[in-house]
Amino acid sequence: HLGEDRVIDPPRKGMGAEDFAEFIAPELGVRGVYMAVGGTPPKQMATAASHHSPFFKVSPEESVTLGTEAMVVSALAVFGKE
Repeated sequence: HLGEDRVIDPPRKGMGAEDFAEFIAPELGVRGVYMAVGGTPPKQMATAASHHSPFFKVSPEESVTLGTEAMVVSALAVFGKE
């Protein structure tokens, strides 16, 4: 739905303290999707500051719009309403 140029699947570097996977375990019968929504323009990815840097910045309108669209599309897919 979003297009290949807007979805990336980088190698995982760990989930830190994230415990979301515990809530959507198959044996619990709970379906879910976990995603990260970026906000850095593609041309700035190589030099972008990390989330905890004082120099971190995103494109707010584009990020919120894309994130909302991605969540709606994912929810529809999870609940079989594609």
